[in-house]
Amino acid sequence: MSPTCKVDSTSSQLTESDLDITPPRKITKINKHRQQKFRDTWLKNDDYKQWLSKVPDDQYKAKCRTWNVIMNAELTVIKNHMTSKTHLRKPLASQQSISTFIKKTDEISTKAKASQALELKLCGFLAEHNISFTTLDHLTTLLKSSVPDSEIVKNMQMKSTKGTAIVKNVIVEAEKEYLEKNCRSVGSVF
Repeated sequence: MSPTCKVDSTSSQLTESDLDITPPRKITKINKHRQQKFRDTWLKNDDYKQWLSKVPDDQYKAKCRTWNVIMNAELTVIKNHMTSKTHLRKPLASQQSISTFIKKTDEISTKAKASQALELKLCGFLAEHNISFTTLDHLTTLLKSSVPDSEIVKNMQMKSTKGTAIVKNVIVEAEKEYLEKNCRSVGSVF
């Protein structure tokens, strides 16, 4: 017995072979996920450069320095990690204490004080031996080229004008106070 089907008068007759044919399946394209390699441009981005680093052994991984977490080097993964609550909370806890900044400024201030002491001693030497202050223009550059590894000499900024001002306003005033103190003491001739 053959299958029959009702056909409209407008359409043509269908045969048995037409009924057995099924429409061809659409072949779905399988999207393969390709891993992204770590991009060095991410390290230049202001949003990432503070906490993102490259994993040395694996070019497909990135590392959060704040959390010490290794993740896939994909932009969406990195953005999601950056906006996560835990990542945002962590930098507040790991901020440097103020003592680390004080130590750095103490080191800078001790070097600055040492270079000021050198400037005072040079000016005192010039005044004591009656050497022209214009020699400071050349002496400063001579010292910097002769002792390039000294931070104290590198920080020294002195020419003849500053040398003259140091002698007039600092050394002379200090010597006046010293003389007044000695003259007012008991047993002084004056």
